[in-house]
This record gives sequence, structure tokens and C-alpha cells, in this order.
Amino acid sequence: MDDQFVAISILTVGEIYKNSFPEEEASNRHFFKWHNQVPINFAIAKLAGEYWNKYRNVNINLIDYLIAATCKIHKLTLLTMNIKHYPMKDIKVINPLR
Repeated sequence: MDDQFVAISILTVGEIYKNSFPEEEASNRHFFKWHNQVPINFAIAKLAGEYWNKYRNVNINLIDYLIAATCKIHKLTLLTMNIKHYPMKDIKVINPLR
């Protein structure tokens, strides 16, 4: 994927909707319209399981492992404010607010 590719994990869609209000639906749809949704596949799930085994002593949930694996497989930079959830050395992680 090229440097201009803007993507969002399909899991992030669920995370956004679990915290949104009905009146935010139009803005959510607009946001997702401009981001390519990246699905989960076998390679991503397998790598997430490997991350889980490697970082099992860190308080990270499966969704974060899956998002990290998605970034690794698709060679994407991960933008997140939860830097501590992504100790993986093989992905690039940036806090967009810093």
C-alpha cells in the first residue's frame, strides 16, 4: 500500500460505534466514507495470536493485537493515542496528538 493510503481497521469501526451516540451517525458515516476499511484475514489473526504469546504479560486486549497485526501485514503506520498498547518493534506507531 502506498504512503497516501488512509485505512481504518474494521475493528476500529466497532470501537467507534460502541462509544458513539445516535446523533453522531451522520458524522460517523462521513468519516468512514473517507477511510478504507481493512478486514481481518487468516494472516492477521495468526500474527495477532503470535503477538499475544510474545506480549502476554502486557495488559493488551485482542482487538489491539489484531489492529497491530493489520498494520504489520499491510505495512501501515498505526496512529493511536494508546502508544502503550503497542509495544511491537516491527510496526511504526505514532501518537497523532504529539
